[in-house]
Amino acid sequence: MCLAFGVAAILALTLYLLLFPEPRRRLAGAMVQWVGLLESGPGTNAITISCRIQVPEAHGHWKPWQGADLRLTFQPPDQIRLEGRGPGGANILWLREGNRLEVHNLTHGWGFRGRQEIPWPPSPPDTTAAVGLSPIRSPVPPGKVWMAVLTLQVDPIHEITNTPSDLLALRVRPQPRVVRAGALPDGEVRLWLRRLDGLPERVEIIAPHESARALLQCSEWWIRSPAPPQEADLHAPPSHHVRDVPLRILAEHWNWWWETTPSGKPFGLEEHRRPPTAWPPAQTVQGTVDSPAEECVLALEGDTRQRARALARAGTAQARSTFRALLYGWAIQQSLVTGHWWPGLVAGFEPGREDPQHSVAGAVVHELSLSTGLQEAEVYAAQLLANQLPVRPWISPVEHEGRQVWCVGIAFQDAGGFVPVDRLTWLVHRPEQGFAWASPALTGLWAGRLGINERQLAALWVTGPAPASQRAPMALPLGRLLESCATCDEAMDQLRTAAWARGSTFVLVDGRSGSAVLVDCPADRTGVEVRPLDASRDLSLAGSIVWQPLKNAGLSTPGPAGVEPLPTVEALLSNPHRPTPADDLTVLACLVPTTGDAWVVFPSSTPAGTQPRIHRLNLRSRLSPEVHLRDTRAAPADNHPKSHES
Repeated sequence: MCLAFGVAAILALTLYLLLFPEPRRRLAGAMVQWVGLLESGPGTNAITISCRIQVPEAHGHWKPWQGADLRLTFQPPDQIRLEGRGPGGANILWLREGNRLEVHNLTHGWGFRGRQEIPWPPSPPDTTAAVGLSPIRSPVPPGKVWMAVLTLQVDPIHEITNTPSDLLALRVRPQPRVVRAGALPDGEVRLWLRRLDGLPERVEIIAPHESARALLQCSEWWIRSPAPPQEADLHAPPSHHVRDVPLRILAEHWNWWWETTPSGKPFGLEEHRRPPTAWPPAQTVQGTVDSPAEECVLALEGDTRQRARALARAGTAQARSTFRALLYGWAIQQSLVTGHWWPGLVAGFEPGREDPQHSVAGAVVHELSLSTGLQEAEVYAAQLLANQLPVRPWISPVEHEGRQVWCVGIAFQDAGGFVPVDRLTWLVHRPEQGFAWASPALTGLWAGRLGINERQLAALWVTGPAPASQRAPMALPLGRLLESCATCDEAMDQLRTAAWARGSTFVLVDGRSGSAVLVDCPADRTGVEVRPLDASRDLSLAGSIVWQPLKNAGLSTPGPAGVEPLPTVEALLSNPHRPTPADDLTVLACLVPTTGDAWVVFPSSTPAGTQPRIHRLNLRSRLSPEVHLRDTRAAPADNHPKSHES
């Protein structure tokens, strides 16, 4: 009997050592403690965890957190205070107590409080409204920690030789079979654990498919008994101006940061969400992506619904990510900076509205909603917020066949990492009726602020619109303008009476004549004010129009002084003086309407000083394949639309 027990003990010990080598045993021991802390809950076992979190390095999805320095106080399962320098450098304060969730800008003295009774979306169609916030629990049940560790690859980090002796450096990845089964996403977490108590001193999170990476340094750990409720500091300063907003939006803002990690949603909503709709084969219209050399082009054909469906199906996951980044990331950050509730722009949205003025918007929003699984109000809000994206339109003269022509473009800025500008695509629309047109836009958006049609009419939306006109995404009517107008004069006739253009400024370029005009639509009346652009003599508009900011118009022109010949536009775009703020990632898109040449310029991911990635294509052949068979000789250079005010 004793021999049998001895053999069994030896086999069990051997199996234990094989399945749980020292790195895995160390991680399992630390995880047991973490789970115990998270599951302590209220009552006699209640504890409060406090630490300082610094983020010296962050990239991709987490880029806005770079430089963050925060003090976290957490009493499981639902009391949190997070204070310090947060995303974008703002001095923020996050508070949660049960179903109360608040965020404040401590510098400016304002904040937002989530309220359950305020619905979001404004008119949810046949959905269950959120009833509260779920408690924060351990993703691993207390009794299954050791089994969970078996799903992970745990290795010591040998390449880092300066690890202090009181820390244990581990590299943790999910097992390949676990990734294939969809239980955990691919990625890597590097942990520097204190040998004394297993608490992390340093954490590096890497999500390769999202190009996201963050390095966290944790210090000043305290684990103690919680303070009495009357002493708990879970309230903002009484002098703050606080606005009540939908609870779900604030919760989704926090969840949005964690969408690339296996932890899921720390602020889970107790509700039911409808899943994405599967398209029947008969209704599927696929978009076409060009060869790897021009992968930044997507062609859409058919009526509005077919093109919207193709747009949604060509990149459903990225479109959903773009919409959530605009609505639950960038809009909330802008609200904290400005004190105005940016998601409130969509408060008057009515799902399914199909009157003539909004038929295009309704069709686009409906198809994108079906594909992404988001509510129509969420899709519409993202399209509407695109009106306010941080961009810099610009215009530059270039030389072509011995005469001056115009190169118009736009610089998309990532607003410190909140806007996914790396997903820029040239969309080529081929409608059933009207002219084909193209525009550079973020994935999931119908169009951008720049476009050109098959008649070589280019439109650049510079500024605006007036606040009263912001109830419709500007990209939709701008696309209709390109579909229906062949000349600058026809476009100006439409802008003269267009309510959506009030308070906006546009540049129109006729590629066939080489002329360009600046069109200003007053906010307080109908009509337009038109002024031709001429780089050779119109110095009153710009001071020095070549490569300098265009005063009164909000335009800028990148590059060195002088007129560059057309074949060297790539040199212009690669020039370090192009409009690229030092603290923002900038992607450029531009075109020359006279030739149809277009470019997309992405910053290089290699060390500083190297050339950016430049994609070049010709839009004339895509918009009108037979265009090269016709005589394309330009009209005289002095054929400018006349200046007038009506």
